[in-house]
This record gives sequence, C-alpha cells and structure tokens, in this order.
Amino acid sequence: MLMSKKEAKTCWAYWSCDPRIMQKCYAFLYGTGIRCWELAGTGCKDPYCFLLKKAYRYCWECPWFKKVNPGFFKQ
Repeated sequence: MLMSKKEAKTCWAYWSCDPRIMQKCYAFLYGTGIRCWELAGTGCKDPYCFLLKKAYRYCWECPWFKKVNPGFFKQ
C-alpha cells in the first residue's frame, strides 16, 4: 500500500519511485531521502526517472523540498 504524500518520510516515498529507479538514485543509495537536496547535482541519471524529466532548476522549486522546509521562504 502506498502512503499518501502527506505521510511520506522520504523523497522516494513522496514521489512513489519505482524500486528499479531507486537503485540508481543517490538520495536512496546514501539514505538522504529526507534531505535529498544535500546531494544536488548528483540525482538519478536514469532516463525513466520522472523527476529527471521534470528537471526542477532549483531544489526549492520541488514540492518535496517545500513540504520538508515549510518556513524556508519566510523571513
């Protein structure tokens, strides 16, 4: 059973990533799913990774980043 985006504790759970793709994802391999942006620029290189296709220019554009860092844009 998939958890809801609201309940997700990692980026791969939030995005419901395919296990085959996760095996190529640095956030998954290094266990940084709560703070995947720490590996910015080293993301999954699999052409079937839908996040790669979305190609957020900056991590703070990603809905997962916004979920985990709700006060990031508040001064």
